[in-house]
Amino acid sequence: MAMRPTAAALRETLFNLIGPDIVGCRFLDLCAGSGSVGIEALSRGAEGALFVDNHPAAIALIRRNLGALDLEGRARVLRRDAVRALAEFERRGDAFDEVFLDPPYDSDTAVRCLRSPRWRAIIRARARIFVEHRGVLVVPAVAGWVSTDCRKFGDTLLTVLRRVEEK
Repeated sequence: MAMRPTAAALRETLFNLIGPDIVGCRFLDLCAGSGSVGIEALSRGAEGALFVDNHPAAIALIRRNLGALDLEGRARVLRRDAVRALAEFERRGDAFDEVFLDPPYDSDTAVRCLRSPRWRAIIRARARIFVEHRGVLVVPAVAGWVSTDCRKFGDTLLTVLRRVEEK
């Protein structure tokens, strides 16, 4: 398995965009890889983080990293397909304040996740989804969500989606 860790500049921008909302939030690191983004969320004051990845090596690495930093008590780690995980979260009544989605670039995982009808059930009002993706991917329009920002880092983009409040 080849992991593509999120670049430091992108992570810094992500957390600048989240700002003080990170404190006390429930953070979802979807397609977590090494878990570096979710771990940084915990280090910046997130109440808890849920790490989801489908690869055993990634899950083992996340658990090692959490253990080395003594963060296991504020984290959950699940080995799941990202789209199936969303359905599981809905069934369990899980809800998140901030989501970071960093799927493999050469897959349809980002589009499949973003088109999932589960988001409204698992994302709290005023929540955001931050999507890391290759510049060639057009983030699809998603009912109930609006793109509020997009930042470029070489050939990588960070697109921010905010939940539209129902009236």
